[in-house]
Amino acid sequence: MTSAKKLRVTSNPGQKGDENTLLGPDFARAFNPKSVAVVGASRASSGDAGSWRNPSGQFIPYLQHLGYRGKIYPVNPKATEILGLKAYPNLASLPEAPDMVTVSVPARFLVGVLDECASIGALNVHVFTSGFSETSTPEGIELEKVVLEAAERGRLRLVGPNCLGIHSPRHRFSTIGDVKSKPGGAAFVAQSGGHSMDFIFRASDTGLGVSKVISFGNALVLDSPDYLEYLAEDEDTKTIGMYLEGVKDGKRLLRLVKEINTVKPVIIWKGGLTASGSRAAASHTASLTGQRQVWDAFFKQTGAVEAGSVEEIVGVMRAFTHLPKTRGNRVVLIGSGGGNSVAAADICSGEGLDMTVLSQETSERLREFIPDAGNSVRNPLDLSFMSNVRERQKQAAEVVTRDPAVDLVMMIPSLAEYTDLGGNPERAVAEEFAGIARDGTNGKPVVAVLPGQIRDPKIRIDHQRLQREFDRVGVLAYTSLRRACSSLARFVAYHRRQESLGGD
Repeated sequence: MTSAKKLRVTSNPGQKGDENTLLGPDFARAFNPKSVAVVGASRASSGDAGSWRNPSGQFIPYLQHLGYRGKIYPVNPKATEILGLKAYPNLASLPEAPDMVTVSVPARFLVGVLDECASIGALNVHVFTSGFSETSTPEGIELEKVVLEAAERGRLRLVGPNCLGIHSPRHRFSTIGDVKSKPGGAAFVAQSGGHSMDFIFRASDTGLGVSKVISFGNALVLDSPDYLEYLAEDEDTKTIGMYLEGVKDGKRLLRLVKEINTVKPVIIWKGGLTASGSRAAASHTASLTGQRQVWDAFFKQTGAVEAGSVEEIVGVMRAFTHLPKTRGNRVVLIGSGGGNSVAAADICSGEGLDMTVLSQETSERLREFIPDAGNSVRNPLDLSFMSNVRERQKQAAEVVTRDPAVDLVMMIPSLAEYTDLGGNPERAVAEEFAGIARDGTNGKPVVAVLPGQIRDPKIRIDHQRLQREFDRVGVLAYTSLRRACSSLARFVAYHRRQESLGGD
């Protein structure tokens, strides 16, 4: 868990030098709008409205499926009703200025829509429409300049263009998808709509609670530092993940990340660091990406956690969500066996954890109840050939966590021991490990590592359900040892750096 101290960021979002900043508190309504207008809403039937073959038909079904409680205003001059809602010919005909406008019209019509948004005072605008500088065509580049002029003229808080927009689980609002994410403290900001969706799905699969997701595409008006500054002050957000292809104001980003990271951990996946990746980023969101050496220096100066995938971002965020501050990287693994022990030691060391050497006193205490034959009291602890492994795991965890050389414990459940417990062995596993974490580890964090795919048909354990049960009881569980070690190493390194700076 991170520090609860209050952060007040010092830079000014949007139009610099103006006390009336472009974002301000009104931007919060983009995540919790009481009303939303969908400009370019398709007349598609509900059967195909959510498909990618018909992008303009997605947004209203998303909101309906999520149970969005606000008013939805479809805007289409050729329709009188869309998906059971009254349709309006233009924004000027709406009964009120909506808190949020999502726009999916051909690129050539966008400037007119933006001018209309400004004229009615609808300043929070998400532009799904593409066909601008990301095309690298003279026409697209020139059209984007005209769109920027219209947005600046109307002082619009424009998200995009060429993006999926906003996902806010707590308020049941999304232009990204109809996944019913668990509300929580993890925010994600990305230039890629695909990575934004991947984050939502992975968070949902692992039980990670989400505060906000922002897919911002070409970053024509609002760029990553603007969203970062907003999330720094957002009370719902505790950790911030970012996928960046490029940034216009690198100095501002560096300053903000360095400041915010002391209170809210910032985890960044920087795309486009190779030559081919840079070319791909330019064609994706028209981004200028930068060199590897520059970004190495960025991570060193800011202390941000570097990641290489959405999966890694989610893995690290889960550690920040579940675990207390842990400055030491000395780990003991309980439950591996045979050649797996050797592989486990290699994985832990390779990812940056120290497979610590247990003291002689600890080993002797373990030998009191762990027989030598077929087992091991060295780290990793091998309990493969024992009866009542469940009870021995508890005893082993209590003994090893008394050792000053141990900072945290990883445990691999022996699932075969739980299959005789009736209809819900997953709940029994999770609740037993929650008891170990609460009472049997001397205050040191415990992390569960779920075994690989079980081939024995007698062992009826559903891995997804098991992970959800671990999340329910508040025990951090990973589906692979490598992901666990990678996430924990980054988590520990963050707290070590904060301690060295005097901030933790």
